[in-house]
Amino acid sequence: MNYNISFQDMSRLGMEQLSMQPPITLEQARKQALWIKQTSSRAGCALPLRF
Repeated sequence: MNYNISFQDMSRLGMEQLSMQPPITLEQARKQALWIKQTSSRAGCALPLRF
């Protein structure tokens, strides 16, 4: 990874990556968030997710 990248370039690259992903529904996003919360809890680093 290039650590000499500006914040603007990093933001632009992130937006490009996001634009390539297919859209998801709110229900799919909630399922993903629940899965992340459950799997990270097993690793000892629970995330405080609120909906």
